[in-house]
Amino acid sequence: MLSRLFKSRARFDDPHAEVRCAAVLALSDEEALGFQADLAELARADGDTAVRRAALGKLQQAQFLEPFLTDPNPEIVRCAAESIARDVDAAHLLHHAPVRAAAIRIARDLDAVAGLIGDVGFDHELIRLAVESRHPKVRVAVADKLMKESSLIELERLSRERDKNVNRLARTRLDVIKQARAEVDRALRRAEELTHIVETQLKPESDPLFAARFGVVKHDWHANIARHAQGITTLMAHGLSAPVLTTWAARFEAGVARAEAVLPVPAATAPALAEAPPAVVTIPTAADAVAFEPALAGLVTLLQAIAEGSLDAFADSAEITIMNRRLQDQWLATADHRAPPPEMAERFHAVTHTLTLLAEAARRLGDHAAELDRAAVAVPDAPTADSPQDYENLWAQQRQARHAGEQLARTLHRINWPADQPQPQRLLDVDQCAAALAAFDKQCHDSHEALLTALRDVITGLEVEISAGNLAAATGLENDGRRILHCLP
Repeated sequence: MLSRLFKSRARFDDPHAEVRCAAVLALSDEEALGFQADLAELARADGDTAVRRAALGKLQQAQFLEPFLTDPNPEIVRCAAESIARDVDAAHLLHHAPVRAAAIRIARDLDAVAGLIGDVGFDHELIRLAVESRHPKVRVAVADKLMKESSLIELERLSRERDKNVNRLARTRLDVIKQARAEVDRALRRAEELTHIVETQLKPESDPLFAARFGVVKHDWHANIARHAQGITTLMAHGLSAPVLTTWAARFEAGVARAEAVLPVPAATAPALAEAPPAVVTIPTAADAVAFEPALAGLVTLLQAIAEGSLDAFADSAEITIMNRRLQDQWLATADHRAPPPEMAERFHAVTHTLTLLAEAARRLGDHAAELDRAAVAVPDAPTADSPQDYENLWAQQRQARHAGEQLARTLHRINWPADQPQPQRLLDVDQCAAALAAFDKQCHDSHEALLTALRDVITGLEVEISAGNLAAATGLENDGRRILHCLP
């Protein structure tokens, strides 16, 4: 067989695998094309993996490569699959999982393999492709298919030192899962609190503000249900389960039913009211609107002061909380004697809900204040470097600045300040810090590009001087090039 391939069989019969492997690699592609069957037999029969892989590398026809897709050696399967993937006439073999994975791994264009990525069905294959694929856009597209938490954790670990974009995608989704879990846990705790309030704390016979407090509790319950549903939806999208509110909902509804039973007027006066026109009892009058106006106007003014910047939602959070509670108590005290007009009640709930969101966001901001302070001190001075040692320190500062910027972005995501509300000065300072970190990173990048441009100019000048025979000038340029190389990261 190999007598047709080699002028002498001595190198193939050599007991050293390195010599046999070199004999195969010495074949040109034109020579190998005429002996595909012989190379396939060599790849099948030789006992050394390196020799087999060398022979497979010379195979150019899919009909000889396809049998190796079932080889017990994973390295041989991978080598054969990559050779098939390079063959534009072997599209009919892309249904094989190893060939499909190889085509994605070696792809240079995302559009060419977008359909193949959708056919990968196992997370462990997606994780490997998201790390090993050559094209950065292909890696991100493959990683985008991963949703399970365990897979994202593994991807984050493997991509930490390989691809920052894939790693950022994994970390972002893990943060979303963490935030959704926190929302679900918060909703469960709030459901327990509201159920306890309905069952034990609302006393219609002794609480003069019973009716008003009862309405607020029901409004809070529905808002909490929406928060829980949103968290559950996010977790289900990532293949995770979460505790439901069925038990608390049943107890809350039972408590609401008991509370609503005492809301109507006592039975002794019911007949007289039954004979009276219903409109006299149920329709709020202009006097009712006037009675509720001070409390509602105070709440609206408070929210407007925050929007205009007169009050800082974070720095003045304690003062805002006191004013908010006083005005809500004033509203509830009025509601105990008369029903508020529907449009005013809707406005009241909307304003108090916004103030609650701001209070929760201010609390989260306070919890992460230490992290924000660390990011603020991580902003370096303007980059300056002359010597290789200076540049080495500069690249280290750039890595630290990027890391600080990424940590800052994750912290802001966890704070989750309402997008439709004005930011406090504390967050505005954080935005300036993030902009400073990004500006420093860009300046370092510009310095790197300037070094590369200078190096290209030196190489061009070196070629010109060598061609002209000016060895002294060439030596000087060579020294300049070495200095620039030592400055690069």
